[in-house]
Amino acid sequence: MFSRLDQTWQQDAYIKAPNAEEVDVFGRALALSGNGGVLVVGAQNEEGGGVGSFADPSDNTAPNSGAAYVFTHVNGAWMHRHYLKAPNSHTDCQFGAALGLTADGSTLVIAAPHETSTATGIGGNPHDMAGTGIGAVYIY
Repeated sequence: MFSRLDQTWQQDAYIKAPNAEEVDVFGRALALSGNGGVLVVGAQNEEGGGVGSFADPSDNTAPNSGAAYVFTHVNGAWMHRHYLKAPNSHTDCQFGAALGLTADGSTLVIAAPHETSTATGIGGNPHDMAGTGIGAVYIY
């Protein structure tokens, strides 16, 4: 992370995933709130096998399932706050491949381009995993 003071850019932080591993592709997608207080970083090839907001980051049973990491800027320092997985996470889902964040950081959108649910529209059954590479978007 860099910030600009007058005409000079200075490095404020060097951010890595707390469970960084080879080929996770951490940082390929990111979103920063308009006020600079919330940073979300995608790692579409992360291999955690858990689901949802309380997944265990040390469970490496789902290659390329993907994850998103939420960091906040508090009192001049960046802090890791959340490790997010899709609620129907699975191998090759690539959750975190694309991200969007509102200006105030209150709403987050995460894409999983290879999610396999055959649900359609809004609010379908995300656990019907009969498809291939269908894709989905999750809103938090």
